[in-house]
Amino acid sequence: MNKPLDVPADYRPLDERSVIDFVAEIPAACEHLASDSTNWRARETGDGNLNLIFIVKGAAGGVVVKQALPYLRVVGEAWALPLKRAFFENEALAEQAKLVPELLPKRYHYDSARAAIVMEYLSPHIILRKGFIQGIAYPRLASDVAEFMAQTLFKTSDLYLDTATKKRRMALFCEKYRPLQNYGGPRLHRSLSPRETQPMDDASTRRHRVGFSARQRSKGRCTASEAEVFELGRGAHPWGPPFGFDHGHTRKHASD
Repeated sequence: MNKPLDVPADYRPLDERSVIDFVAEIPAACEHLASDSTNWRARETGDGNLNLIFIVKGAAGGVVVKQALPYLRVVGEAWALPLKRAFFENEALAEQAKLVPELLPKRYHYDSARAAIVMEYLSPHIILRKGFIQGIAYPRLASDVAEFMAQTLFKTSDLYLDTATKKRRMALFCEKYRPLQNYGGPRLHRSLSPRETQPMDDASTRRHRVGFSARQRSKGRCTASEAEVFELGRGAHPWGPPFGFDHGHTRKHASD
């Protein structure tokens, strides 16, 4: 059974009326519309599974508002989802904008209470999938995607960052999770069998770390939680040489 909805008391899904009032409170967004919000128009254009997407237009231009819903949009409240994903997306966009600002829409505002990001309205852009269906050729698509991936993946990796910086940045994205304490924390992926446990002293608590075989480490199948690396690492990698995580499995099973 899925978890019940967990939302802040002041969270409300936006609609085509309330989103105009929301944007009117953001000076950086108002600069791209017009001073008189009574002439603004908004429409909800989201065609995906998760979020509400609004385009708000004024005489001077427009902005896009992306709001996370606390459930899977195509299913409803029976399938709850964490609003915190909007925070992680905003932080990821902020990091990526430092590296390839020319390949991202500009961010104007993030509202944690509403789980909403306000960003640049790219026009006359269309969804890439629709362009492919129409047979449109994009001569710069491959090079732009390759540049984005190369810059953002390499310059946020252990190959580029020093250890302290990498762990500090990882902690931001792992703050939801806690380290294993006598196996009382996030469950391990079902395909993993802990080989041994070793007590590890800490200034505030006594924790246990899990040893995995070299074969499992080399295949990146160690998916207890990213927070293990930061919380238990603290200057020395808890499981020896760095290894990869399957982040999809990590997030799923860490929240089971």
